[in-house]
Amino acid sequence: MKRLVLFGITGDLSKKKLIPALRSLFERELLKLVQVTGFGRSPISTDELDTLIGTKDSFRSIFSYVSGDYHNISAYKQLLYELKSDDELVVYISTPPFVYSDIIEGLLSIKKIHAKTRVYFEKPFGLSKVEAEKLFSKLEQEFITEGVEQNAFVIDHYVAKPSFQNLIKVRKDTSQFSNWFSTQSDQSEKLSNITLDIKEDSTAEKRGSLYDASGVLKDVVQNHMLQMLKISLISFSGQNNDDKSFCRFLKQINISSMVRAQYNGFKTTKGVSPDSQTETYVKINLEYTNTNSIEPVSIVMEAGKALKKGDSSIKIKTVSGRDIVTTLSGHENISIDGKLVWEKEARKEHTPDAYEVIFSSALDDKRDVFIPKDEVLASWQFVETLIQHMQQSSLLTYEVGSDTVNT
Repeated sequence: MKRLVLFGITGDLSKKKLIPALRSLFERELLKLVQVTGFGRSPISTDELDTLIGTKDSFRSIFSYVSGDYHNISAYKQLLYELKSDDELVVYISTPPFVYSDIIEGLLSIKKIHAKTRVYFEKPFGLSKVEAEKLFSKLEQEFITEGVEQNAFVIDHYVAKPSFQNLIKVRKDTSQFSNWFSTQSDQSEKLSNITLDIKEDSTAEKRGSLYDASGVLKDVVQNHMLQMLKISLISFSGQNNDDKSFCRFLKQINISSMVRAQYNGFKTTKGVSPDSQTETYVKINLEYTNTNSIEPVSIVMEAGKALKKGDSSIKIKTVSGRDIVTTLSGHENISIDGKLVWEKEARKEHTPDAYEVIFSSALDDKRDVFIPKDEVLASWQFVETLIQHMQQSSLLTYEVGSDTVNT
């Protein structure tokens, strides 16, 4: 029997994304040998758990619930009663990052961090490289035989999005790409530039204190954009999947044109310091030099909150002017030179959403949508260097609902 322990089951992400994803897997009979134990800080009644799960049907029957403070060892002893000695344990941690260390300590106290346990963490994994290294160090004490890389993973739901997964498949399988990047001597369809946008129309209202501690550079650039950029470059330039060298061959260009800004009203958000210097918007210019292209690949990353329209996309342009556009939010699709080649809503068969992919991959021990230790630390190293440079520039302001922010 597989046992999924879901920390943070009563949180917003669980209600909006995790439980619906599990229900969809259950309805497609993909959770036949899975039991789910939720762990939350607050005690809830059976009726409240019914409401949280949604119904009193057979899907509800695979759930149980344990409550307690994340730092209270006695709560983990209660969790231990729910587990069986022969369970294949899959731990999914969907809590604020500042309690990750407490959860690891709690699981260690009941000896449930071992070679047969897999642990998955929602991003951000810590709020700095030092914090991430400390968390990995705690896990390594028990994963010494297999190595922490085989047992602990960080989740990036953007990488698991159907549109992004299909961008990789389209590159490999669609006839439009059959001759692209086939030889090093053929420079006609090499990469020219990549633009990544993750623009949100929502504010930080419900995440004030956490967002003030991270900002968009840590929350979005480190958490999502670097990973998508890496996979895009590897898929379309024929490079080896080497996370360390990926960040090493990225460099900042034209620092004066980079933009760091905060929307008006952020400082009055609950949990945010009244003199906060945290950025809620960035625009970054980079170059990637380790490709088959004659010239470096130009990269623009733009991310922010409280903008006019929530939009996430990857735009890839080749030297000869061909365009591949992947829309990652709303109406997910992929187009080549303006022609749709994949469209999520046009699919007759069920297209799993990002969290269905994440759960099924975690339960089946498939690792292609998760971020291993070396990649997490390499991205933190790059982002912290980027932060040092960008903090030398002025923090601009912008109005809620702006299209973009200019210097």
